[in-house]
Amino acid sequence: MSDSCSVEEMRLIVSRLYLKAMSQINLRPEQAFAYVQDEAGSLCTSADVGLFAVLQTIIFKEGMIYGLELSRESPYAEDMLQILAGAYDKCCSDDLVSAGLEGEQLEYMVDCMRQVRDKYLRKQ
Repeated sequence: MSDSCSVEEMRLIVSRLYLKAMSQINLRPEQAFAYVQDEAGSLCTSADVGLFAVLQTIIFKEGMIYGLELSRESPYAEDMLQILAGAYDKCCSDDLVSAGLEGEQLEYMVDCMRQVRDKYLRKQ
């Protein structure tokens, strides 16, 4: 697991970043998503497979709360969806356990990943 922060700390950071983007900076959900991706990007790298998949899940799941819709016509959105799909393709439950998840937390994250996959990665 990355020494930089735990899954719960990631969730709190992402939540605060979205709140700042939406209520203080007055960004639209798609702009807030890009802002959060940029700001939270330093929390882990894609080389840390489990933690990266968790971070992406948290960012997309929090975006769902704010009504995030990503157009496949947008090159940025398409890139982010490919990153998400790649993170999910590489990640297995052992990677999530290595990221510090177990028991109910692991089950919750797997459910969040399913929700994010269903909303953003299903073919339309």
